[in-house]
Amino acid sequence: MPPIVLTSLAQGGENVDVGKAIESVTDVTFDWPINFFEFEFAALSYVQPEKNRYAYMLEGLEDDWIYIGTRRFGRYTNLPSGTYTLRMKGSNNDGVWNEDGISVTITVVPPFWGTWWFRAIAVLMLAGTAVGGYRMRVRNIEARSRELENQVEERTVELSRANELLKQEIAERKRAEEALAQQAAEAAVAAERSRLARDLHDAVTQTLFSASLIAEALPNIWESDQSEGRQLLAEMRRLTRGALAEMRTLLLELRPAALVDVSLGDLLHQLAEAVVGHKDVSVTVTAEGQYDFPSDVHVALYRIAQEALNNVVKHAHATQVAISLRCFPSASGEEVVELCISDDGCGFDPSGVPPDHLGLGIIHERAQAIGATSTIESQPGQGTQVVVVWKG
Repeated sequence: MPPIVLTSLAQGGENVDVGKAIESVTDVTFDWPINFFEFEFAALSYVQPEKNRYAYMLEGLEDDWIYIGTRRFGRYTNLPSGTYTLRMKGSNNDGVWNEDGISVTITVVPPFWGTWWFRAIAVLMLAGTAVGGYRMRVRNIEARSRELENQVEERTVELSRANELLKQEIAERKRAEEALAQQAAEAAVAAERSRLARDLHDAVTQTLFSASLIAEALPNIWESDQSEGRQLLAEMRRLTRGALAEMRTLLLELRPAALVDVSLGDLLHQLAEAVVGHKDVSVTVTAEGQYDFPSDVHVALYRIAQEALNNVVKHAHATQVAISLRCFPSASGEEVVELCISDDGCGFDPSGVPPDHLGLGIIHERAQAIGATSTIESQPGQGTQVVVVWKG
């Protein structure tokens, strides 16, 4: 095993004066703020010395050896105050290590404010300041407390009076709010009744009136032309079925909670029959897959279909309408529900129509409310398609 010797100890490139031969140094003291040093050491093996290997560590700062290959020097900077042991070891060209190596005790003297006596003085001064400040604070608090007691007594009387006035004001405001809420509820009921009355008149009453006119004329027409009579019977059947579907829809409007008790496919069939009752149009409804989604999604998809079909009745002039409800799992395993309403009507240019026109805004808002996507595709003369996709 090769002997290990310290060959240099320096600070900032200048050798440290240790008062003896550097190879015999066993301890060194550094005064703050000179808390850094460089060192060199060597393994005294002269057979291919370029293959000698070296390692060092500073106990008290490091737990592991630092292996530096054939390099023979190291450096430490910004050492905290304390006592360390610089250990150095090396090997010969055959890789045989001198594990004992050599060691030098390094002491870094702390600054005066880091010494125990300075800290003790500082603690005593802080304690004295704290005690004096505490006593002064207590006297001020006692004087302030007496002053506050007088103010509290005065304010208590004022607050008692204000509290009584506040209670009276709250009671009056509560009565006023209850009256306003009652008025708002009555107004909402009246508005809903008016809307249902309009829907009943516009949809059911007119349909039944048309059916009654056909019923009155049917006997005479049947005697003269049974073929035309059969056509009128079919028309009267269409009108009455549409009126019945419209009545069912209005009953659901009276009990919105009942919407979730009926499957979405059945609700779409009811809407389709109502459309047929209004217009001489062919409506097909297809529902594929099993679906079980939240009640708010159920109601929103029904309302979207209702709004889209209202647009068909009022504006489309269509002869064919298709309603499709598809439920299927996505590639990632999510439940997907796709609602599609398409017609062969006159269509329109979406870029030329305001977003809130033709109920388009309502459709988009209802879709966004449940986290669904909605697209409306249409061209003049090419019909319209509304597609809503919800992912569970």
